[in-house]
Amino acid sequence: MDVTWHILGPNSNEVLPSVNTDISEPVNGSFSFRDGEGGIRNIELKILPHGEVEVTEKFIVVLSILSGELDVDPKAGFVTLMIEKFGDPNGIVQFTEQDLKERIYSEPFDSEGPLTISFLVTRREGVMGNITVFWKIISDADITEDFSALQGFATIREGQRVAEIILTLLPDSVPELEETYTLCIISVEGGAELDAIRSSTLLKVQANDEPHGVFALYPQNQAVKVNTVDRSRHLIISVNRLAGPFGNVSVSYTIRFTTPEQSFIEDTITGNILMKDGEREASVEVPLSSQVFFPKGFNFSVELRNVTLIGSLLSSPPRIQIQSNQAIVTVPEMAANAEVGFASLALWVTDIESGQCEALLVRTGLFGNVTVRWTAGFPPSQSPAGYHPGDISPRSGRVMFAHGQQSEVISLNAVYNTSGVAAHAIYLTSVESDSPGGARLRTGHTVAEVEPLGLYQFNPATQKMVIEEDVQTITLYVQRLYGFRSNRSSISYETWPGTAQAGKDFAPVTDGQLLFDSHQISAAIRLSILDDSLTEPDETFYVNLTSVHALSASLPSVEAQPRIVVQHSVVTITILANDVLGGFLSIEPALIHISEDSQEEMPQQKLALRVRRTVGLTGVVHVKIKAYTGSLKSLEVNVTQFHHEHNGTWALEGEDFALETQTVTLLEGQNELEFSVVILNDQEPEGQEAFFIYLSEADGGAEIVSMPDELGFTSFSKIIILGSDLQNGIVGFSWSSLSGQILDEDSENRTAMLFLQRQEDRAFEDVLVFWRVTFSTTVHSVVEHGVNLTRELQQTQGTALCMKGKLLCPLRLEVRPDKDPEYQVWFLVEVYEVGEGAAINQTARFANVTILESDDPWGVVFFAQGSRLPVVTLRETRISLHVYRDASTASAISVKYSMQELQNAESIGPTLIWPAVAGQDFIKAEGTLTFDIGQRSANLDVALKSALSSSNPTPKRFHVILSDATGGARVHPDFGWSNVTLVSDSETQVVWSLLDQLHQPLDETIINRVLQGIINKVIKDITQEQLTAVLDALSKILKDAEQTSLKDSSRSLTYDLMCAMANPNRVDTRGLSQMAEVAERFAFTLVTDTECGAGEKRGRTILDTCPYFTIAAHHWYPTQINGHTFTGRNLDTFTLPETLLEVPPLPTESMPLSACRKLHFTEYSTEHWFLTNTKASALNEKVKISTVNI
Repeated sequence: MDVTWHILGPNSNEVLPSVNTDISEPVNGSFSFRDGEGGIRNIELKILPHGEVEVTEKFIVVLSILSGELDVDPKAGFVTLMIEKFGDPNGIVQFTEQDLKERIYSEPFDSEGPLTISFLVTRREGVMGNITVFWKIISDADITEDFSALQGFATIREGQRVAEIILTLLPDSVPELEETYTLCIISVEGGAELDAIRSSTLLKVQANDEPHGVFALYPQNQAVKVNTVDRSRHLIISVNRLAGPFGNVSVSYTIRFTTPEQSFIEDTITGNILMKDGEREASVEVPLSSQVFFPKGFNFSVELRNVTLIGSLLSSPPRIQIQSNQAIVTVPEMAANAEVGFASLALWVTDIESGQCEALLVRTGLFGNVTVRWTAGFPPSQSPAGYHPGDISPRSGRVMFAHGQQSEVISLNAVYNTSGVAAHAIYLTSVESDSPGGARLRTGHTVAEVEPLGLYQFNPATQKMVIEEDVQTITLYVQRLYGFRSNRSSISYETWPGTAQAGKDFAPVTDGQLLFDSHQISAAIRLSILDDSLTEPDETFYVNLTSVHALSASLPSVEAQPRIVVQHSVVTITILANDVLGGFLSIEPALIHISEDSQEEMPQQKLALRVRRTVGLTGVVHVKIKAYTGSLKSLEVNVTQFHHEHNGTWALEGEDFALETQTVTLLEGQNELEFSVVILNDQEPEGQEAFFIYLSEADGGAEIVSMPDELGFTSFSKIIILGSDLQNGIVGFSWSSLSGQILDEDSENRTAMLFLQRQEDRAFEDVLVFWRVTFSTTVHSVVEHGVNLTRELQQTQGTALCMKGKLLCPLRLEVRPDKDPEYQVWFLVEVYEVGEGAAINQTARFANVTILESDDPWGVVFFAQGSRLPVVTLRETRISLHVYRDASTASAISVKYSMQELQNAESIGPTLIWPAVAGQDFIKAEGTLTFDIGQRSANLDVALKSALSSSNPTPKRFHVILSDATGGARVHPDFGWSNVTLVSDSETQVVWSLLDQLHQPLDETIINRVLQGIINKVIKDITQEQLTAVLDALSKILKDAEQTSLKDSSRSLTYDLMCAMANPNRVDTRGLSQMAEVAERFAFTLVTDTECGAGEKRGRTILDTCPYFTIAAHHWYPTQINGHTFTGRNLDTFTLPETLLEVPPLPTESMPLSACRKLHFTEYSTEHWFLTNTKASALNEKVKISTVNI
């Protein structure tokens, strides 16, 4: 067996020739092994001496089989031989002397684009071979966004000495101080050496983007507060620093305010606030004068005057934001000095006997402890002429308010005078406060009068009168209590029948009037009683005082009204029984319940009733006993009263009952007699039935009662025969409900409707069916295999009502929503008890219900936050998207992905988002992502083609879409695709990147963070591309606000953003009429979740703090909208047509909500959004827009 060898090299795969300068002959050869022979063979090589300089050389000695049945070991069939270099044939690498000097640069503006910086590296000594120089930028600061690349390499080709390192300094909007960077050569490949001393150089980038800050004064951060320890008051001035936070800065401010009660004098306070390095907010507490009375709503004007950097200035100086340099600070009620007065100038008496009443003292301004003193009567020289003072106890007192307490009650007794009208009143004499600024009495609210227009009532001695029928006339007396202010008053009264009949027993009065003159304390009402010769029991009627009006009076306040004392406003008059001989007949008991089913196999049972005689027992009397079963038509009895008592099923005489007695006779002196009714059992299922037994055709001088007698019995008795023979059915689940019912927690409808069923001839009455859920048919159990039905269902037991006459009865189940992944499970619904007159159908006692799997027990796949709207610049060559797997990770799954161009350009305001083109803007790809057991996230890399960008302008976009998840998992319906957006520069990228936060369920924090970020960016004019992002963000926020009302802070920030965009000094939004459409949409969101007909509320439905436009929004009925007049800032008016909306023919309180409409009125103080290149002016710098949402 023969083996040959040869040499490859140097530094190549070429066979080494025999004649060379590195290895002498032989440079190839062979050796052999006999059959069965083993051992070692040697190959000897002779290395030739080196020349002046030589590079490192690599040779490979390779074995191969010439003949024989053997193989070369793949791991040991070759040997590598390295001959070290001699001297520096590849050179020594360093920066050129010129590039070793420190350089200083300014960060480029976005309009300029990235700045290219060039450094030269060179090699001295040898120039043999290609060498690669690796470099890296190092700094103590965060430099990830400063350069396009922080490391890289340059190649010096054979025979050349110089190569160029190119750095790209990126523009950004991040405020920065001067930063120092070190550019280092970290290594060299290709045999060259590195000069350690000359392998690094320095460059600096000057401070930029206002690193020392832009200072603003936000009204919502300013306040007047009270020190809880010493009760001192301070004006809190809070200053915010935008842009950069570097350096200590002194902010000077001025406070201006008009001295209370001296409008011609203006006070001024100046001071400074120190904003320390790194701080974004600083505040100062300015003490308020302890001698000044500050009422609620008093205003201070705070203005930022100047800002000064303390220390060396490294860049542009700090400045004040012009549009946020002033704020108005209002004194809140908790810090305002107290003004104390009576809440009402007319005091109501709550107890007539004692004269008890309460005076409510209230104060505006809750600052400090306050003591108020009061006394009975009127202030000197204010007592009403002609009246002596009323008796009030106690005669004086004091009331103490603690700090923050708004009201307190004075309790007193004002006893009325029965001999004449007296003037009852109390007044406030003084107010004191232990807090700075003191307190004062409220003008016009220091005197309160007790019932100044009087209380009116019947004299208690005449409230219950008993008279004979022949008295003909009765007199009732009405009293006036208190009421010294009432000169003339009119009392309305009327009679009301009881058992006595108007026109037969008394003369009716429907609209009686009783007059009281000045000083009059009593007046009389006279009524006529009508006599007859009929036998009658005691009868009653009533006289009611219905209203009172002051015809002339000196009103102390609008709250003062004359009143009727309700408990003494009705007189009951009883006319005693007369002309009675044979007595009055009634039947008892009035109501009886009895079962049709007889006991002990008896075919029938008897019901006992009694006829009673009252008032007169003279002579023998007879009365007939009759039955009413719903169909009798007779003049002898008023059947309406029976139908009023019963509207159900009627029992039938002869089938359900029988009368044993037709006539009852009572002897002289006899007061009652019993008779019987037989209840018949027909063995048929029947529901509850009723009939009436009544008295008819009495003789012998007796009369049948027409109204209940003294024991409550009347001329009839109601008998109810209870249902029998399972009249309410044999109840079980219907055939369709026994199985196949499904509950789906993930659907909008999380309910299932089961139906209970009973027989057609057994549905006579309402019946309750009791149900519960269980896993077993033998033992009640709600827990099995880790599933607890009490946690899965909203209700695990309850009742269902089967209505009278209904064969099918609904039973509603609802699954409880949660976020826990759950597998499919089934359970049973059991009917375990039914109401009276029903039984359970044992063959249909259980219904089987399935709860479908929920919350993705196999997992749900979606793009993570940050990858739903990724934004990159055209310089980027790759973007990594994060795909997340939520819920269960118990199994391995996979999901497909693909990339798609936009079908059409997307319109946002006046601009478009253009399609990114596959092959020019991005490399179209598709594939599969795999998630192993326990794995929650995976990265998806997308390749971009920055060098071959399409001609479509930015912003442009393409979609990355997830689909076809395996293993039972699903792709999230909302977040299963990524909108990759390409923009022109990094500043635009920062603005667009804010929108990614809006691709998730929104809340106040998220919305506020995005809005504040945008507000910070629109301080100055922005590009059209950035403006597209702002409009897109507003559209998404308002879409959410149309469903759920914005929180106060979010509403305020949205208004602030739109106010900034309406600034007439801006160039970017001039003529942008789409902003007016956004404003209209925003206006309608102000009344989301607002009750129809509600009044306006400043800060909620009325926004008027922006100097450029105001909004008033309403949710009103047509009657409120038609003809409504809006009043603008300059008292301009705008009236809607009287017939703008159709008005339903209903009163406002009865109108359906569907008639309600949303309305807004927007007044612009600038024409900025409405100007065009061809239109220099709109309308007088004023634009008014009113819209009704039909």
